Amino acid sequence: MQQKVTSLKAFRALLIDKDNSPQWKFATIHEVPDTLVNSFFDEIWASESHPLKML
Repeated sequence: MQQKVTSLKAFRALLIDKDNSPQWKFATIHEVPDTLVNSFFDEIWASESHPLKML
């Protein structure tokens, strides 16, 4: 979870604050662990309680 927070803070610094001082945890994309990338695609809803299950 801490890694996601770090990423969000860096995005904010770059896109919202525009101070051009993001504090990235990883210097290159190749340093980002697969487990971190995959965590952004984890299911957050159980299939029976998904709000869009009827679509």
